[in-house]
Amino acid sequence: MNEQEIDQAIVDLLTGGRERKVAYVIAKVAEGRESDDELSRVEAAIRRLVAAGRLEACGDVSEWRHSEVRLIA
Repeated sequence: MNEQEIDQAIVDLLTGGRERKVAYVIAKVAEGRESDDELSRVEAAIRRLVAAGRLEACGDVSEWRHSEVRLIA
């Protein structure tokens, strides 16, 4: 997946306003391609979307199981 496809997959997964664990988002977006590189790319996309103001994070997104993100409407 390229960067834009990853971003869109994250946004699609979070549509509806519900908060999701970062670990869940990464696992679902990278499903079937769970290499360390792909997981890192999805985490980087989450960080980029948070920095751009498209996602809101609760906690440190590098701690996948202890942080959540949601789409900013």
